[in-house]
Amino acid sequence: MSELVVLHTNDLHHRLIRRPERAKRLREQIEAERTRGGTVLLLDAGDAVSAGNLTFNPGGEPILDLMSDLGYHAMTVGNREFHFTELGFVTTLGRARFPVLCA
Repeated sequence: MSELVVLHTNDLHHRLIRRPERAKRLREQIEAERTRGGTVLLLDAGDAVSAGNLTFNPGGEPILDLMSDLGYHAMTVGNREFHFTELGFVTTLGRARFPVLCA
């Protein structure tokens, strides 16, 4: 019987970009699970971006590029993702190369 491993992150608030050592450690942990041979499902529960009252990245959110490179399967939106204007929301989350879910 095959094993399913669910890995998740939440409330990253852009920290993996500001702290590269954390991104490196996360990448190592994900790869370790993948090499074990089971099926790995990688999800994020929202608030990955840095959008907020005091921070905004007009050039985009590189955290979504990093998450795409790490092989995330999907993320849901958190309250931070809604701090953008409608155009900012669509443009920013459109950078993700994985589904962005909201119920």
